[in-house]
Amino acid sequence: MAERESEQAKKKADANGSSAVEEPQASLEVASASGGLNAALNETLNEISLTVVVEVGRTVMAVKDICRQFRAGNVLRLDKRKGEPLEVHVNGLLFARAEVVFEGDQIGARIIEIVDVDGASRASGLNHFVR
Repeated sequence: MAERESEQAKKKADANGSSAVEEPQASLEVASASGGLNAALNETLNEISLTVVVEVGRTVMAVKDICRQFRAGNVLRLDKRKGEPLEVHVNGLLFARAEVVFEGDQIGARIIEIVDVDGASRASGLNHFVR
């Protein structure tokens, strides 16, 4: 249909003695993923901040127990035993397991395994001090 309209416009232009009307050519340019777009995306992703939480342990308590036990000097029992790995959560999701390390006067966490999305874990070559 567009071809027919284009031909009619050319015939009218020829009949009037004017030059033929040129039909605009549609073109689509695709940005190269390996070019500037990829670099800009990497730069943007590198600037995103995520919350990392290293969890020592958890417990569930009734409100009455919290009111009684939350006093200076009281000890809360947690669900972890001495030597068990800590859980590392990134934006609320379990990401890794770690062990406690001390570096000077700071406490850190040495990553010992990464937890895959499906819950499986794999040994990690990571050795980061998380502050």
